[in-house]
Amino acid sequence: MKIGIAGLGTIGRVVARHLIEKEEALVLDCVAAGDADKARAYLAAAGWDVPVVSIAEMARRADVIVDCAPSATFRTIGEAVGRAAGGSSSPPAPCSGSMRCAPPRSARSIR
Repeated sequence: MKIGIAGLGTIGRVVARHLIEKEEALVLDCVAAGDADKARAYLAAAGWDVPVVSIAEMARRADVIVDCAPSATFRTIGEAVGRAAGGSSSPPAPCSGSMRCAPPRSARSIR
């Protein structure tokens, strides 16, 4: 399964390292970052051959996107993913605080 990471800061780097070093069935396919040059430099220094792409390109390439970007980019990422999937360009409202997020009704009924 191809994984894309949105955001390569502190959290994104931990997720990337885990995917590359510990996962066999999951492949880090691409990264989207606010500072693409900094992300490329980090990936090169780590010795990882992972492309840095736009959010729209990541949405087209990856099977799953792990959002590690600042919360201010949530809407941008959600809209790009929605457009790439041919669906709505509006992301769902994020959960906040201690609120537990339930999956969509259709997902809950599948066992």
